[in-house]
Amino acid sequence: MGNVIRFSEATSIALHACLLLSAPGAGRMTSGELASRIGASEAHLSKVVQHLTRAGILRSKSGPGGGVELAADPSRLKLLDVYEAMEGKSSKGGCPLGKGLCPFGGRCLFGGLMGRVEDQVLDFLARTTLGDFWKGERQFVD
Repeated sequence: MGNVIRFSEATSIALHACLLLSAPGAGRMTSGELASRIGASEAHLSKVVQHLTRAGILRSKSGPGGGVELAADPSRLKLLDVYEAMEGKSSKGGCPLGKGLCPFGGRCLFGGLMGRVEDQVLDFLARTTLGDFWKGERQFVD
């Protein structure tokens, strides 16, 4: 399980790339275009695209006129789908610091705050689609 409070750079690139590809009329984009718009290296973006393609989130076409595009309607792709394609299956509960055995006998140093925040982030990712961003139907943090 990844720590949803702190996204990896690859997950951030994946979310931003999918968001750009979900824009109305975006269609197919080259890796170079996406990397430039996101501010990521093309090599790192290519690795991210491989993960997302294997997960069925993106389709890629090589050669002239090639590039990457979403494999499904943005209104059906949840942010959690993208997150889990990069970080693995998420689950609620457990130590948000990834500790298997608590030195304080299960009495959380944070009083459960981190777990509640993690739950809120997971709930947001699970109910928010890529299409929601462009429709303005969801309140996003500035």
